[in-house]
Amino acid sequence: MQMPKTADKCCIHSYLLLVTCYLLLIQQALVNSNQTRWNPVGVGRNLTATCYHPAIDVALKDHVQQADEFLSQILRRIGERRGEMEALAGFPKHLMSDGIIAARDNSGLVYQKPHINFQLAHDEIRELLMGEQLYGDPGLAIRELYQNALDACRYREARLEYLRRGDGETWRHGDAETRRWREVETGRHGDAETRGWGEWETGRIFRYQNSAQWQGEIIFRQEKDQNGREYIECQDNGIGMDMEHLSKCFARAGRRFADLPEFIEEQAAWLKCDPPIKLYPNSQFGVGVLSYFMLADEIEVETCRLDHQGKPGEKLLVRIPGSSGLFRVQPLGMGSDSGTRVRLYLNRTHHEGQRISCIEILRQLLWIAEFPTEVRQGARREIWEVNQLKHPELPCHRCLPAGDNLWWVADEYHINEGCILSDGLRTEEKQSGVVVNLRQDYYPKLTVDRKEIVECDRQYIQDLLVQGVEVLQEWELLTLSWLWKFSKKHPNVGLHIVQSILEQRPQLKLGEIGLRNVEISVLQVGCFDMDRWLLHFGSNIVIRIPWWIIPYRTALWGRYGLLKLSDACLESIPPSMQPEFCPVLDPIDAAIFNRNLGREKNLAPIVRSDGTIFPAQIIFAAWYLNQPIREILQQLQRFATLGLECTSVDQNISDNLLVTEEDLIAFAEKTDREEKEPWDKKYIPIAQLVLASARINEPIAQTLARYRKFTLLGLAIPEASPKSLVNLMATPEDVVIFSSELDGKYPYPEQEDNKLSLSHLVQAAKKLSEPISATWKRVERFVPLGIDLPKIDIESWENLNISSEELDAYKPFLDAIGHPKPDWNLAAALVFAATRLHETVAQTFNRLQNLKELEPIVPEVDLALLEKITITSEDVTLLSEKLDGEAVYPSKHLAPAHIILAAAKLKDTIEQVIQRLQRFEFLGLEIPEIDEDLTALNEFIADNQNLMALSEKLDGRYPLLKGEIHPARVVVAACELDEPVTVTLERMRRFAHLFEITLPESL
Repeated sequence: MQMPKTADKCCIHSYLLLVTCYLLLIQQALVNSNQTRWNPVGVGRNLTATCYHPAIDVALKDHVQQADEFLSQILRRIGERRGEMEALAGFPKHLMSDGIIAARDNSGLVYQKPHINFQLAHDEIRELLMGEQLYGDPGLAIRELYQNALDACRYREARLEYLRRGDGETWRHGDAETRRWREVETGRHGDAETRGWGEWETGRIFRYQNSAQWQGEIIFRQEKDQNGREYIECQDNGIGMDMEHLSKCFARAGRRFADLPEFIEEQAAWLKCDPPIKLYPNSQFGVGVLSYFMLADEIEVETCRLDHQGKPGEKLLVRIPGSSGLFRVQPLGMGSDSGTRVRLYLNRTHHEGQRISCIEILRQLLWIAEFPTEVRQGARREIWEVNQLKHPELPCHRCLPAGDNLWWVADEYHINEGCILSDGLRTEEKQSGVVVNLRQDYYPKLTVDRKEIVECDRQYIQDLLVQGVEVLQEWELLTLSWLWKFSKKHPNVGLHIVQSILEQRPQLKLGEIGLRNVEISVLQVGCFDMDRWLLHFGSNIVIRIPWWIIPYRTALWGRYGLLKLSDACLESIPPSMQPEFCPVLDPIDAAIFNRNLGREKNLAPIVRSDGTIFPAQIIFAAWYLNQPIREILQQLQRFATLGLECTSVDQNISDNLLVTEEDLIAFAEKTDREEKEPWDKKYIPIAQLVLASARINEPIAQTLARYRKFTLLGLAIPEASPKSLVNLMATPEDVVIFSSELDGKYPYPEQEDNKLSLSHLVQAAKKLSEPISATWKRVERFVPLGIDLPKIDIESWENLNISSEELDAYKPFLDAIGHPKPDWNLAAALVFAATRLHETVAQTFNRLQNLKELEPIVPEVDLALLEKITITSEDVTLLSEKLDGEAVYPSKHLAPAHIILAAAKLKDTIEQVIQRLQRFEFLGLEIPEIDEDLTALNEFIADNQNLMALSEKLDGRYPLLKGEIHPARVVVAACELDEPVTVTLERMRRFAHLFEITLPESL
């Protein structure tokens, strides 16, 4: 069929779609049938087809329905344009699909009708989407009102811009055919009928109004109507809605206006402009409108759509009761301007004890307005100017603009006063010292409640920050304290700030509370956010700052007189530990040392108290700092002479050794957590390998190869021949077995020897509801990797019936059965088991006779002595590994340090502790001889400062220092105790042999 040259482009498009639909219908129907045809039925056509699958049946019916709708539109236009569209008059009047039937085979119809498919329960789902179960905070309704108004204004702005472009250069410089078509369309030539059509289309050249004079505007009101009903409403002068948009978008949960064909086609035309016109809808889910009902029991909408020619259309009034969700639409005649007013009649006035206030919600929520925004609430009025940061807490002079999307901010305390915004709206991603607005191409992906950022362009944020650094040169609020807080989140940018300000501004005010105006030389001090903990020296100091740099930093800050330490202490720091012998520290150093690096929450820094940085820490630092591993190692090597244990820079480590996100999962301490902490050991146990493999969803061999890349960092990994690992994948059951709490989080066993205890194996079998032999076979698959299975007779074990309570109590006994140890602690095991079973040790001993047939682990015992023992909570403490009542002391040989710490813990004398322990000697417990002046030793214990100096965390508790003690570690203890270093050294030396430590001869 030949189309006339004067045919409407819309009709041409519809005609082509219709033809395409005919072809698709025939093609789809012929896939499994040769009995497909269009049969005339009156003035219409009916498709007859035999289908062999219900999906084809449904698809054909759907195609026919859509083609029928297109046909109806074409027929309407034919009626309107009869003079020039006679060639289309032969179209059928309607299309039907009544002739589509199911095929038959020997058993009958190959599928049944009517079709059954998955559907949502309308009322229940609507209730969910309207309720707080999904969103939580009803204030989200206010956010949704604003976002929809923002989109409407953006849409109108883009459409007007397109019309303005069309009235100018785009049309004037088009080719001859385009100019001729425009003249026809705008009525500039032709007959009277054509001119009449052209008059209706004159909006194409935008005679309705001057688009340059339009300014978007959003107004909120919180008032009461004439009936005393309180409401919140949002009014905008944006694009507005007509019946199609009300029915296909506003009323359709999950449908966004950006998904409508009208917008898609219109946007395609916009993008052809030079430069392109872009609209960035902030709607991501299309269900936000339903959040209105968290506040409202009725919604009233007044709206008028701006058409493609820039003219307002019909004005509509819509009322929607929340109980039914039915729309009642009332036409109000032609509108004078486009826009929408949405009024929410409130079903509540308070939330969590606080009055719902539109002004207060928007003050906290809206930080940057793209269009003039005003809120009116009774006599109160609040105005947001365009693209001006309106911080809810800070005055203007504390907010420094640094471009269109960046502001540096500072308050007195530097406590998360910044934020990452999405389209000017606050998210839960707090920042210190900066406000970044992500919009347009960089608009982030958000959670359903719009509060948290799921994904965004982090590199863009960093580049934006770097570009904005220059304005900080003269900012009076730039202090070292501000820089500490900011650099903790953005260490690379913090380093850039330091380097860029040194030449012009080497002195900064400290800015700490009580020390605000103290001038600090950044050239000497650097920028090291962990220094904050030095200014408030406390018992957590060795897990907040690496101990091997504490003496140097203490001496440095001591010169400023800012530390709460005595002169005697500061002056005793050895000359070799003065600031001149320590590198100037920068934000990158602080990031590398911090195990909380990359955590979204602004957590305090955590470092290892034993002076080591393990491979996983290096890998995490390389990822989050976006630096090669070689550079991280070179940064760390600057501290090797100070006491840091770190892998040397291997020349074989290539800059091409890159870290991936999957590597972070593999090296995470708990593989199930979103915010990951690095694995804190130099080896990878088999259990960690299994959990990581399952989490990444890759074969065991591939995960092992992932670890092997990093063995140059001193990492020890399981070894196995590639052939033994072929097709070995971690299953969900393996994840249970190889996790400490049988929950897939933390690996078990975590020891390098990879010994799987019998008690854990039995508990895993119970968890999986299967025989222990089945669990055993699962674990056997990992024997080529070196997993050490308990040595027991499985058949004998399965004949035993042990309750969960007994299983928990028998743990140390079962582990001794599986992996026999000649020095295992029977006394501790009995005490723990009896305590957990709430019975005497004699009763528990009798129970254990059931285990004798597995292996003779229970020796002959004097039952009369056993009957006399009454256990107490103090006994459990004494016989626990860390004096905390959690795990049994593993060996029957007690260490002298354990007895000393136990006396301090229980506030007993050494003699009293020994007397308590002697009750268990007949069970094999061996108490060491302490050939000391016990009176002097008791006095030593009574002074808690002695034990503080000897403990790793300076808290007088486990873990204790061990082995050869570095001189810097002695100085740290002296600073904690605020005494001369020589005094602390003498404290530690007095009973060093009992604690099995070696101290330096001098400092």
